[in-house]
This record gives sequence, C-alpha cells and structure tokens, in this order.
Amino acid sequence: MVIIDVFATKYNFYTYPKGIVYVGNLPLFQVINAYGISILYLNWLPERWSKRIMYTAYVSVLFLAIEALMYNVGGIAYRNWKLWYSYFLNIAGLLLFALLSDRVDRLDSRRVDNCDAENSGDNK
Repeated sequence: MVIIDVFATKYNFYTYPKGIVYVGNLPLFQVINAYGISILYLNWLPERWSKRIMYTAYVSVLFLAIEALMYNVGGIAYRNWKLWYSYFLNIAGLLLFALLSDRVDRLDSRRVDNCDAENSGDNK
C-alpha cells in the first residue's frame, strides 16, 4: 500500500493535503495505518482461496468506503485519479499480499522442518 501511495503521490495522481507529519509525500499516520490494516487483513484471511477472493472483495469495499470518507473531509485530494480505481487496485494489492504471505509461510515452515530434522539427528 505504501509503495503505491509513494508512486501515486510522486506522479500527482492524488495528494494528502491535511497531514501533520510527513514521510516524503505521505502523512506518517498513513504509513502506520497501512501497516496496521495489513496485519488485520492477514489476521482474518481464510485458508481457502475461493473464500479469500470473497473476503478480499468485501475488505476492498470497506477500504473504499474509508477512502470516500477521507475524500469528503479533505484528507485526500484527487488530481488524476477516480475513486473507483482504488477498488480494483485494493483487490489486486491485497490478493498479491496474500500470495506473498503464503510464500513466506511456506519458506518459514520449511525452515522449521529443516531445523527439527537437524535437531532430531543430533539427539541420536
């Protein structure tokens, strides 16, 4: 999310005019918020991909509603962007995030399995 925001603000698709403390073009709160939302998304992510797709579509609607609220109060200003672009970008980004999370989990489980195999060999 932060990578997309950095890219979008750099190329003037949208801006965050009401931030207090900025990191580059992003308000610090937006960076912290992106991290927190990512953790919550992964926390309730279903195991099966068919359910993940529906879950991601619902979560994207929620994120879009929050973005629309932020737009209405002036927290985000669109220059070369439309609100509905964000819906598809949210879905794509969250599904990519879920896929990458699966890859990390598989690597981590392989590492644990290898450590367990090595430790069981030491005991014999």
